[in-house]
Amino acid sequence: MDNQYTALLEELHNKKLIAFGCGKYFREFLLRYPSLAGEIALILDNHPQSDVYTYDKFCIPVMYPAEINRFDLSNYIIIFCAGSWKEMKEQLDGIAGQEYICFHYPLNIDYRKNRPLGIFHRIVVPSVEILKEYSVMEKAAKLLGIEGESKIPECLIKGTIHTIPRLTVALTPRCSLRCKECNNLMWRFSDHSDLQAEKIISSLQNVIDAMDLIPCVELIGGEPFAAGNLNHVLDFLLKQKNVMVIEITTNATIMPSVETLNRLKNQKIYIHVSSYGHVVDQRRFISCMQENNIQYRLLEFQNQWVSTGGIEKRNRDADELMYQYYHCTSGNLCKTLWENKLYPCARAASLAALGIMADCPYIDCLQKEDIRERLYSFYLVPSCGPCDYCDVAVADPVYVEPAVQLDRTEDICGQ
Repeated sequence: MDNQYTALLEELHNKKLIAFGCGKYFREFLLRYPSLAGEIALILDNHPQSDVYTYDKFCIPVMYPAEINRFDLSNYIIIFCAGSWKEMKEQLDGIAGQEYICFHYPLNIDYRKNRPLGIFHRIVVPSVEILKEYSVMEKAAKLLGIEGESKIPECLIKGTIHTIPRLTVALTPRCSLRCKECNNLMWRFSDHSDLQAEKIISSLQNVIDAMDLIPCVELIGGEPFAAGNLNHVLDFLLKQKNVMVIEITTNATIMPSVETLNRLKNQKIYIHVSSYGHVVDQRRFISCMQENNIQYRLLEFQNQWVSTGGIEKRNRDADELMYQYYHCTSGNLCKTLWENKLYPCARAASLAALGIMADCPYIDCLQKEDIRERLYSFYLVPSCGPCDYCDVAVADPVYVEPAVQLDRTEDICGQ
């Protein structure tokens, strides 16, 4: 069947759910579709930790897939909850010996036709998750004048408070590395001038003013510590009470100045150090963070990156583009501000800035009129044109060695 949320609801009129997999994808499924928790009769798992899965008021039996033949599958719908759902379906097909209806998480939904669910999935859930991740739920509740942090999701759903979960801000295309598989195509820029701080700050001001709360603003490059506008933008963000957390994502090749270090000691700031394997010795940078009591996290990539592929247009159909957009973390959590234009992700911003994608969608954040509504609509689109220039979220991604460096004398046009 088509992997549509509406189709699943139609089938559930006279059937129950069997979930295959109870890991990360299943937890996300329960988080996004709490009303469906009561419809789950059984969980299948290849490596069960217990024979019962407890969620809220529900206790759901957990069994090995081999036990599926005890059930008449005409009374059930299978929902595969894992990235490897195709392999899991092959496994189940080899065991069941019965026909069955199945779906896989995440489900496809045109949020323009179901705006409340779209706001819940793309705004409420990730916002609450980020607030929890950084332990700032209580702080956010006090800021909003809400009695009890548990009321935040309710207020977001009702629309009495407004937010976008996360905003990525590009500071510069300048980078100290030249990674062949750079997701954001930084090595392709011939102009390495910093982006205009005035446009960035004016745009941020308009977005922040339109929202009651922004859980996280991320600063990126290129390499943000190579950006001459970093301190200027940090000074602005640190004054914004409704910005809960500021992330700075770095390759840890450039030591911050004393002036910058003093700013980084603020408890709102977290440094995210991307792991580049053997390419970069990050020990000096990390020691500096530790000696100055600066909050930092190491982002591990398990010695591999997902290849974004080339910059050519793939000419994918609408279903393929929708699949990618729903499976892409960047599309959900990395809406990227490039001076005054907010793009679907950082790669999209680079595609536009480099002139590769002339019709790349964006929001002009210098225009204050209806900016909140325009932002929400931007989050609720069902697919995204820049996905046609990217392979990160395809069904069968290609994995490559991280941070392979290009020779700086190589001709960009020849790559």
